[in-house]
Amino acid sequence: MCNLTLEQRQNIREMTKHSIDRILTFCVGYNAVQYQFQKGVVNFRDIMDEMHNDYPIKGCGITATLDNLENSDGDDGGYFHENESLAPEDTIDEYNSFPLESSACAYVFTILEMYGDEISDIIRPNARNARESWHRRIYFVENINQERLQVQIASYANAFSIPPECVPPHIIHSLSKIKEKRNAIAHRGYADVKFTEFIEISLKIISHIHLSVLDSQMISYYPYEDFEDKFHESF
Repeated sequence: MCNLTLEQRQNIREMTKHSIDRILTFCVGYNAVQYQFQKGVVNFRDIMDEMHNDYPIKGCGITATLDNLENSDGDDGGYFHENESLAPEDTIDEYNSFPLESSACAYVFTILEMYGDEISDIIRPNARNARESWHRRIYFVENINQERLQVQIASYANAFSIPPECVPPHIIHSLSKIKEKRNAIAHRGYADVKFTEFIEISLKIISHIHLSVLDSQMISYYPYEDFEDKFHESF
């Protein structure tokens, strides 16, 4: 356990709760959007009929020159046009191409990344370069050997001033896995991702950091009414 003041410990609890709350509520939002999305796929003819009424979805276009890049308003000579006429058939074609899952996964990883940075900064003020994240030395290696694994374990442990023996290999494997996929989304625009995997691993890493740093026994939290009395808020 780190040698922390009462104020530091309370700040960590609040940050943990805030980050977990963001992930759990975002998960519900994502599921709701997916539900509506699937309804649209199944009932696309009804959607088409709706779109033929007043044409609510508009197209986007660009007319850029070196002289108009300071002005984005296409109606005023700028380069971006966001209210162009669009056939509903073209809208439906794009319906299935939106990278909803990849975007959601990247967002969840950002919550995890910010959480780790904030906790590390509380425990080790000024130790981290502002442009570097706490997980900077952790990366995916296929069939990683023990030497490389121990280096990554040491880096993770150092970020939060916890003993390396408190960082099991599955934590590093899980973190490096979703980090590689997040990087693929950011740098290549695509990755074979599963939203549930990002949710599960992000919650795992946040929980491991919190429980290790504060030497707590359990995190229990549900952001909505607990009808089954399964959760008793604890951090």
